[in-house]
Amino acid sequence: MSKRREGPEALASLPGTLAGSAEIRPPSHLSRRSQGDYRALHETHVFAPHERLTLVRYLEWLDRSDALMVEAEKLSGRERAARVKASGDCATVALRFWRGLKFLDPSRPPRIGRPPGRRPHLPVSSLTIGGGTDAADGAR
Repeated sequence: MSKRREGPEALASLPGTLAGSAEIRPPSHLSRRSQGDYRALHETHVFAPHERLTLVRYLEWLDRSDALMVEAEKLSGRERAARVKASGDCATVALRFWRGLKFLDPSRPPRIGRPPGRRPHLPVSSLTIGGGTDAADGAR
């Protein structure tokens, strides 16, 4: 489907990976829709080189999912069901790449410390040390 390179040379092959690059061109092997998404996301977010690679992988898997759904529309029976299932699997992989992207606001530094919410759970052993009620000791 696509000509993909693996490893560090994959980062170098992405256009616009140099710091301060004004022009960010999407990879040519992506569909028109994915190229538009690539441009739109780069207009609103700043990506590190490894994040660009993750974004490209997301768009590639999304393109595969779309291509399989187009094939499935022309088929029927088991072949159609297999293509629909494969398309769903591709979409799941795409979402895993999407979840790997961190859309952070560079103007707000991350908070250091424990996130807000409930207190951490106490270990079970700490509930029974030091006496407690008779029910906790197992006596009746």
